[in-house]
Amino acid sequence: MHNIPDNIMKQITKAMKRPEGTLEFKFTCEELFNPNVSKIKIFEVVTGAQIFILERDKNMTINFYHSSPGTSTRVATINLENIPETNKMSYAITWNERKINLYVHPLVEGYELIKSEGNVANKSFQVDRNGNIIQLGDEGVEIMQPQIIVGGEKILDPTAINSWQDTLRAIDILKTGKSDEGYIYEVVVCNFIISSLVTGFETYSKKRFIELEKEGINPNIDELIDRIFSSYEKNEIDLPNKLKEKAEEKGVSHLEMIAQEKINFQNFDECKRAFNKAYNLIFGDIIEDTNKINELRQFIKYRHRIVHVSPLETILNNNNPSEDPIFSNEDLASEAINVFSYMINQIHNASLKLRNEDNS
Repeated sequence: MHNIPDNIMKQITKAMKRPEGTLEFKFTCEELFNPNVSKIKIFEVVTGAQIFILERDKNMTINFYHSSPGTSTRVATINLENIPETNKMSYAITWNERKINLYVHPLVEGYELIKSEGNVANKSFQVDRNGNIIQLGDEGVEIMQPQIIVGGEKILDPTAINSWQDTLRAIDILKTGKSDEGYIYEVVVCNFIISSLVTGFETYSKKRFIELEKEGINPNIDELIDRIFSSYEKNEIDLPNKLKEKAEEKGVSHLEMIAQEKINFQNFDECKRAFNKAYNLIFGDIIEDTNKINELRQFIKYRHRIVHVSPLETILNNNNPSEDPIFSNEDLASEAINVFSYMINQIHNASLKLRNEDNS
């Protein structure tokens, strides 16, 4: 923000690193109503993986953008057309997982507060690994799987939920294919869908686990270390501290390094244990239909058979002859899509509601 001392700005930035909050301030700008000035940046804050932008655009509209990995980018707008010209305005913004709001109050006697509730923006913003704001897409321009690599290092990747949505898009494309090979083609498509879903779940879970810290949720590192590292790893080879040192060298958090190198998010038990201990996110409590947990576990087993036995496997529980056969077909693929989509939606929605004890 303009004319704010660096130490105060750092305090504001730190305080805004939370999934829910309110910011109020007054701002004086002589050019706010000058149409010859195409854009005025009122403030721009990057805190963790969250972005806050308040600007006046060329259409004489005040835009408040809020972006985080979990909620994507939303915008609330107020047009200046019917507002009396004044160089002094009071602003307030609010944000949480459900909505964002922009409040503008011209400091003119007798003029009331104006409110706007946000919607999904037609462009998105992300924070790269170096803390820079990257704009993705715009009106009429769609971006899929955004990645930026600089000097051999990846500095921007799709968010967890965007990666999952891309998995579903890829599956939809795959399902449009046709073949003269008969039933075996249906088997291959089903098996590849199951494999893609399991990989998509693993990717989503790992990314979301890392994102939560960047959205301002403080992980319980001690609980996590105590639960996922063996006594040998903790006491004999000091693996947690070695990963901490490696994280410092790489410029990432200790949690991110643990997630990258220690936790197997394709293993459902490891995945749920990690979320439980780090964020107190208990899958058994947040998943309304707990039968879906067992179904997801089963599909992970099917994926293992597809990968390690054959992608042409027609009976996916062939290793259990006492059970009724589970045939790889279109119906099973649809069931798998529903199970994984349900689970990820439940986990994602619950993750958006997480709060630290000091700002619950």
